[in-house]
Amino acid sequence: MEIGWRVPSYARKWTKSAESRELVKYFTSVEEHDFKSLWVIDHLLVAPNVYSVAWQDPLITL
Repeated sequence: MEIGWRVPSYARKWTKSAESRELVKYFTSVEEHDFKSLWVIDHLLVAPNVYSVAWQDPLITL
């Protein structure tokens, strides 16, 4: 069985957003544990007043 991992794609207002170096640590950890794929979530339509988060661009994140 091959297992993938979802990449964090948002930052809540009350938490620190994922910086580049934090994402590199995250990706390195995923690779060290031999996961076979990474997944990102894309939100084409975002309701800013419903979700109080900042969405990261999935292509730039990859």
